[in-house]
Amino acid sequence: HKIGTPVSSDILLYEEDDTVFDAGFSKSSSNKFLFLSSSSSETSEVWALSLEDGKLLISSSVSSNTVAKYCLRPRTKGVLYDVDHHSRDFYITTNAEGAQNFKLVKVGVEAVLAGKDAKWQDVFPYDADVKINDVHCFNSFIALTGRQGGFTQIWTFDPTDPKKSKKMLHFDEEAHTVDLGPNFDFGATKLRISYGSLVTPRRDYEYSPSTSMM
Repeated sequence: HKIGTPVSSDILLYEEDDTVFDAGFSKSSSNKFLFLSSSSSETSEVWALSLEDGKLLISSSVSSNTVAKYCLRPRTKGVLYDVDHHSRDFYITTNAEGAQNFKLVKVGVEAVLAGKDAKWQDVFPYDADVKINDVHCFNSFIALTGRQGGFTQIWTFDPTDPKKSKKMLHFDEEAHTVDLGPNFDFGATKLRISYGSLVTPRRDYEYSPSTSMM
């Protein structure tokens, strides 16, 4: 809906006909894509719509067909996934291929927009001892949240060399909880996190992946 225009001119972007699934939407951290998602407790599907300056590319003709959308992977029973975008790739957290605790994969933007059935590539090998929750992309680094050793953790890495640059944030207190704070600036060079423990009240920090300083 465009503010100031009648409802009759609204454009239908997506409609979920299966009552088992819930539909929703989110914007990529890069602000270059709008993601339309449909998910149940065990299956999900995501469509990507290109944005220009944060706005949908819509022609003057009012029709749902005027907005092109691209499916990252058709829904497959038992497969869950979530998506973010960085540069030439979509980064995806998923339980596909038996990754019960989820893993991080990527697929090229160009292939998805071309409608090709591109194979997802592992960014890191699946590790059954590590639970991956979410991925959040920035211009110069990417952050992962999850759980390892029984406690919540955050990792950062440089997308140009993920395996060599991957680092886990370390804290003096072994028993702690940590998660991402509000990170709305794609160009930020520091990561905002929220940290707390049994003896440390919840507090916010800024972490620099380039210097490993907090």
